[in-house]
Amino acid sequence: MVELKYSSGSVAFIPLLSTMPSEARHAVKFGEPVTVQLKYNAEPDSRRNQARQEASHAHQAILHPTSGDLLVPNLGADDVCRFQKGDTGKWESVKSIQYKTGGGPRHVAFYRISNSSLRLRFVSLNYRFFLQKTRCTPCWS
Repeated sequence: MVELKYSSGSVAFIPLLSTMPSEARHAVKFGEPVTVQLKYNAEPDSRRNQARQEASHAHQAILHPTSGDLLVPNLGADDVCRFQKGDTGKWESVKSIQYKTGGGPRHVAFYRISNSSLRLRFVSLNYRFFLQKTRCTPCWS
């Protein structure tokens, strides 16, 4: 399970544990959360929207439909953070996708186009859409 904290700009990964047969059938047990603070450059920059980009803001979490990467748009830092599950099963931060300063990415959506996926990102603070074609092998059916 993933919990986003918009105000603090953090992402908490909460493992779901299996329950014992003797416990309630629909019971859910949670493991110890692992919280990641999203990066933010606090140096003043006049190109930022000062009212909205004063800190990191985790705005959405979405799984890539084929790679399983978790993408988290960070409105305050003008990037989309990418997380992958490591060999231990824990989520790890990998290379982020950077946007032009002041862009403030908020949402990511995926659309299938033949054997590739088209990633649609909406950057809300400057009212622009960005399209990025990505390969997916195999693409979802």
